[in-house]
Formats: sequence, structure tokens, C-alpha cells
Amino acid sequence: MKKKGLALLSVVVMSMGIAGLVSTAFALAPYLTVFNAKYGTSFDCSVCHVSPGGGGPRNSYGSAFEAVATHDANPAGAIAAIESLPSKCSGFTNLQLINLGINPGSGTCPAATVPLPTLAQVFPAYAEIASAVTNPNPAIMEPIA
Repeated sequence: MKKKGLALLSVVVMSMGIAGLVSTAFALAPYLTVFNAKYGTSFDCSVCHVSPGGGGPRNSYGSAFEAVATHDANPAGAIAAIESLPSKCSGFTNLQLINLGINPGSGTCPAATVPLPTLAQVFPAYAEIASAVTNPNPAIMEPIA
């Protein structure tokens, strides 16, 4: 009889522990739900976190969201407040990435599209650079590294 009681107690304690872990892991899912509902997206937790599963360190978008003092009480307002902030992609705001279907926390940047020239254009030479600079404005672009 003691063995059955001990086994039952073990199952109850383990169940409570698992339930506690599950509720902790999904405690902030409402933020993601608000984000996806606002923009009609189906992004995962990598919108704000380095890990797609959530938890752990935040990426730059998640840090910006968290820096809004009212993010906890008004996540939709905090999301709206950081729409116009520059993203990790040069020349794009967070909202511009979202409108292109790109997760603003992913670090994925859209390919730069440069309009075809209508006339001959001359651009100044630039010093050697470590990596190419892409921009839709050809006057800013430095495509050769």
C-alpha cells in the first residue's frame, strides 16, 4: 500500500512540475498572438527572441519591444510604438519589413532593388570597404567590396 501511495504522490508532483514548466514557457505567448493578429502573420517566437522557441536572450526587435514602458499592459501599443524604428536592415523600418512578410527579428533583409537608370549617371569613387553596402538609392550603394 505504501508503494502505491508513494507512486501516486510521485506522479502528482511530476505533473505539477510539468504544468509549471508549460505555463512558464507559454507565459508570453499573448505578445506573439497580438503581433500576428495585428499584421496577419504567422511568425514564431523569433520575432523577439534569438531562439525560435522563445525564452532566453532577445534580439534587437525584442529588446526594443521590452524597452517600451507599457509593453506589459499594452503590447499592441508597444508594437505600434516600434514600427517606425530602423530595423537591422539598412534603409528599412520594422513596419516595412513586416509589410514585406519578413520577420523583423530574424535578421533576414530584403534584396535591394535598384531602379533602372533612365539617363547616364556618374557616382563618386569610394574607398575600399569590408563588405558591400546595398541600398535602393544607387547614390548610397557601394556594391564592390
